[in-house]
Amino acid sequence: MQLGIVGMFELAAAKKLFGTLSGDAAMRLVVAACDIALVVDRDGTIRDVAAANADLMAVLGAGAKWIGKKWSDLVVADGRPKVAALLREAAAAGPPKWRHLNYPARKRGPDIPIHHAGAALAADGLAIVFGRDLRAMAGLQQRLTDAQFAFENEMERVRTAERRYRALFQSLPEPVLILEGRPARVADANPAAQTVYDISALRAGPKPVAEFMAPNARKALEAAISAARSTGREETLEAAPAGRKTPLHLAVLAAGQAPDATVFLRAARAGHETAGGGADDLADAAPDGLVAVGPDGRIRRANRAFAELAQLAAPEQAVGEPIDRWLGRDGIDLDVLIANLRQRGAVRHYPSQIRGERGLSRDVEVNAAARGTGAGAVHLFALRAIEGRIATAQNDRGREGGRTPEQLAELIGRVPLKELVRESTDAIERMCIEAALELTGDNRASAAEMLGLSRQSLYVKLHRYGLATGDEGDDG
Repeated sequence: MQLGIVGMFELAAAKKLFGTLSGDAAMRLVVAACDIALVVDRDGTIRDVAAANADLMAVLGAGAKWIGKKWSDLVVADGRPKVAALLREAAAAGPPKWRHLNYPARKRGPDIPIHHAGAALAADGLAIVFGRDLRAMAGLQQRLTDAQFAFENEMERVRTAERRYRALFQSLPEPVLILEGRPARVADANPAAQTVYDISALRAGPKPVAEFMAPNARKALEAAISAARSTGREETLEAAPAGRKTPLHLAVLAAGQAPDATVFLRAARAGHETAGGGADDLADAAPDGLVAVGPDGRIRRANRAFAELAQLAAPEQAVGEPIDRWLGRDGIDLDVLIANLRQRGAVRHYPSQIRGERGLSRDVEVNAAARGTGAGAVHLFALRAIEGRIATAQNDRGREGGRTPEQLAELIGRVPLKELVRESTDAIERMCIEAALELTGDNRASAAEMLGLSRQSLYVKLHRYGLATGDEGDDG
């Protein structure tokens, strides 16, 4: 079937090609069958051009400007051999072959891909070239390629995380079981678990954790797992593994608050099995937040009270994180604390602030001590919430006239400079007001004039420092 565009052709030629179709109908038929159509002669010169929509014409810069130009001059350089092949195939009057050509965009941007096929019109050497716009398909292909790259990058990230997890999990000195599903089944175990449990059964696949525990310990463990999944907090219990008479101190921690959340079951190391939990239990039960920090400022151990102050689900979430993520104001408190620990070995009653994960900030009092030196140094912090106490203490100091110079000197390095300056200024201002009142016989008008203040400003300061007695309006 041969098709042609009627623009420069006579109506008789159009009727010969399309039978009873009018010239306009023939043009509409061709344009409807493709996105763009070109009429070229045997030399490859464009004689006419039409497109299904104005957008494509505008992007290509096509139209009257193309008429009289070589088709091969309008495509990118690597498409010129394809233009010659399309013209030969059209002249041969054989089955049309589709070829992909790229046109440079009129404005900056990617090339415009067009799929072309040609067919001879008549014996005069003219041919019509049909084109299909491939921009939508090219966009989909680019999105697919981008998605494949993103998927490969994500898979590599997952594989890297998996390798790190495996290396860390395998090197843990404590026996750890990973439990999944309901009822909880042992999905994985680290090598240290072989000293406590018979994990050879896992070679056949996940097994219920109850099979690894003594019969009288199974209900207690199931209750601890349910509680950990419900609250997100670590649960502890004393339970004996299957085949053992001595119970172990077990810690149950869920990875989230969900009925089927992954659970980590950690046991005391072999050779250190205890019935009472020892010092770790005492630290975990302490009402104050206790934190052990390495010389790099990262947390090595934390108790439940610290997790509550920092608004964490479990103390383990703080391990490995820098303590100044939660502790300190303006990023200076930790530096002051560390400097004092290195110089004095201990810090007492240092006022600071702890910032919770959910945005809540609380005033705390910090007591700290240092143990060891160099890379083996450990800083121990005890944090106690003191809501309301700081404001009360400041009010008391205001009524009592502020700190003495000796007390202020003791606070250097423990309290930010701006607070020390404010307290010192208040103390000096109070002393000046008291001296002026004494010199004027408690005549406030004269005292205000002596101090260079207005009477109203003096009255405000008298109330601020607790010196206002009687009627402020009395100047005698």
